[in-house]
Amino acid sequence: MKKEPIYHISFWLAYLILWSAQDFVYFKDYFSVMLLNIFTVLPLLAIVYFNLYFLLPKFLFKKRYLVYVLFLCASIVAATYISSWNHQFYFTNIIHNVGIGNFFMSSEGKLAQLTEILVLMGLSMSIFLLRDRYTKEKVLEEAKKRQLEVELKLLKEQMNPHFLFNSLNSIYMMLDKHPGKGKEMLLRFSDILSHQLYESTEDSIALKKELENVKNYINIESIRHGSLATINVDCIDYSGKLNISPMILLPIIENAFKHSPSGSPYYITIFINLTTENRLILNVENSKVFKPVQKASGIGLANVKRRLELIYPKKYELYIDDIEKKFKITLKITLDD
Repeated sequence: MKKEPIYHISFWLAYLILWSAQDFVYFKDYFSVMLLNIFTVLPLLAIVYFNLYFLLPKFLFKKRYLVYVLFLCASIVAATYISSWNHQFYFTNIIHNVGIGNFFMSSEGKLAQLTEILVLMGLSMSIFLLRDRYTKEKVLEEAKKRQLEVELKLLKEQMNPHFLFNSLNSIYMMLDKHPGKGKEMLLRFSDILSHQLYESTEDSIALKKELENVKNYINIESIRHGSLATINVDCIDYSGKLNISPMILLPIIENAFKHSPSGSPYYITIFINLTTENRLILNVENSKVFKPVQKASGIGLANVKRRLELIYPKKYELYIDDIEKKFKITLKITLDD
């Protein structure tokens, strides 16, 4: 059930109670006072809703300011005269107090009614416009959130086939050259595939699981590259409760193996640590054959950069150092408890 009608009813009940409480000081006939306020609030109610649901959307929101002001002024004048006449009729014919009835038809009486109408109009417009702004901002925020969720899903779907293709290609080549090592790679790859199918689709997973996946991948690549590669790994053994977005670390490590020299000795150094402030640090460095610029904007790294922007805004640092014979990436992420 929508709550908006409840808010409107509550507003008008509060308005009636407020004005009735003031009138009770002068008139002890409580029923007559309540009847008077209900009777005289009708033109006020009419002009308020005429303004909120017709004049505002029809003219003000469409920037037809002059027409809006003219209609609003005419409505206020009409409401002032109708409200004054209502008071005069009520006091003269029901309360039988001609003096008070005539007061409401005087300039002072009309000014009192005009003041009440202006205060009520200002209050109602303020509430309406603030609530309208809040609603629009909330809708916009929800739309942005849905857009980010769709983008993250697409990025993840784009990244997983890319990673799986590279891994399967490595296993295929090893099975052809060294079947024994190829089988060992295939067993480790099954763990990675299980991680891909059942865990990487989540928004976040246990950091412990992500580190296990990273280690499995490094073992696969170590077998594939054999004696040509000097692979130094320093990775924390973590068993705590911190979570991390899946597949954030792996593409960076994959990039080091992918861009290492082919057919000649090379090194890869991987360092993963966690500070006491829950700041995860990943340093990956690999040697490379000299090129003017090593392309670092493929699917994997470009994907990681965008996901970091979306998932860890203002909570990460990413540095890429591409020099003559070395390529180094440093990632620092502050993880939430």
